[in-house]
Amino acid sequence: MPAPFQLLMPSYNQAHFIGEAVESVLKQEDPDWELWIVDNSSDETPKVMAAFTDPRIHFIHEPRRMDPGTCLNLMLEKAKGRGAISRTSTPTTGCCPASSGTIARRSLDIL
Repeated sequence: MPAPFQLLMPSYNQAHFIGEAVESVLKQEDPDWELWIVDNSSDETPKVMAAFTDPRIHFIHEPRRMDPGTCLNLMLEKAKGRGAISRTSTPTTGCCPASSGTIARRSLDIL
């Protein structure tokens, strides 16, 4: 079985939006994914994320302030699965239910 497709989401002070963004990932039609979130915020994001118990969700709260590139590098270092797509924008928008499966299939076509 191939490794799961990796979804990367940097976060900074997104407590009001991140729950909805994570819920949209949980609704993916293709269940073969892992979500990596690196958060270095000072808001309630860690509390919001504590409610998610799905083992495919990996939340890392890093209190030191990091630029988006450093967050992305940390997620890429941790994510060891197949492919990777980064939500380099804020997690204020969700994913449609077919997103991860479509992206995973297209990435295999490219390889």
